[in-house]
Amino acid sequence: MRDNNNDPIQENKKFRFGLDDLIKDDSINSMDDYSDLHDCSNDLSDRGSIKEEYEHARFAENKRKNSYNYSYNQGKKQIVLIDKKRKFVIYLLVFFFFILPILQSVLGFVITIADGMISENMKDYEESYIDSNIEISNDYSNENLVSDLETQRENIVVSSKMLPNKELLIETQNASNYTMLDIRLQIIFYDGADKPIYISDMNISTLFANQKNMQTLYDVPENFERYDFLITQPFKTNRAIINYNDVDVNMIGEANSNLTFEVTNNTNETLNDVEVAILGYKGDELVAFETRSVWEIKPGKSKEGNIYLYNKDCDRIEYFVNDIYNYEK
Repeated sequence: MRDNNNDPIQENKKFRFGLDDLIKDDSINSMDDYSDLHDCSNDLSDRGSIKEEYEHARFAENKRKNSYNYSYNQGKKQIVLIDKKRKFVIYLLVFFFFILPILQSVLGFVITIADGMISENMKDYEESYIDSNIEISNDYSNENLVSDLETQRENIVVSSKMLPNKELLIETQNASNYTMLDIRLQIIFYDGADKPIYISDMNISTLFANQKNMQTLYDVPENFERYDFLITQPFKTNRAIINYNDVDVNMIGEANSNLTFEVTNNTNETLNDVEVAILGYKGDELVAFETRSVWEIKPGKSKEGNIYLYNKDCDRIEYFVNDIYNYEK
């Protein structure tokens, strides 16, 4: 290696390895730019001024720091990403095992309260509706459902009449102060030897207190000598008892034996089936009988019905509410 007395490095050491003995000169302007700098930390060359060597050293140091910072930042990003994944899993488990059951409990509590409030409001509405319609409803305190038919059997009287068209008209009169539901009337026909030859059933949905029910029997046997009636109550229901006086029927039209009538429901119950009986008389003789039903009459409402009397020899008619059926509650 040749000597260069202008290089201060060689004044300290004949042989130099890298920048181990580089002495920094504060007089060097560190702000000068070098565009051809390179990493010369292992360069054994003795060429170059102290300023250039210093700049090379600073360049190498910055490069080392930048490389370290990049590796550090990449590792940190990976750690942060793993932490985020772990936190997401933890949050998910907390939500499903702790927060979700709490939300379900709160929602169920709110639904229960809301349902109670709705039920209470509906109850208040029904009570107010009944109060507002009390003027069209009579007192039901004197009418009761008889639980034991045997106590009132003697107050039920059955009579019959054979009509000109060979139909048997049967009238069931309730002479008690009690309205009875689901009464069955059996007609037993006997021959000359007093043996039963035929039995027919008739059902009365509502036998009103102090009122009558009328029905006709079409399938009357030809060879009979007499008949008897058997009154039974084969089943009991929980239907509403209707006051007979709360249901009105009026004749509103008559043309060639074609009759139009109107049924008015003055109760607080929807009447599912109202049967109207119409009787035709010639003088004092009953010569015609028909029944027609009107369905689904709302409280306080009216509906019309039509009926045709096949016997045109009538000079007067009678009509009344014969039976009412309501669905079981």
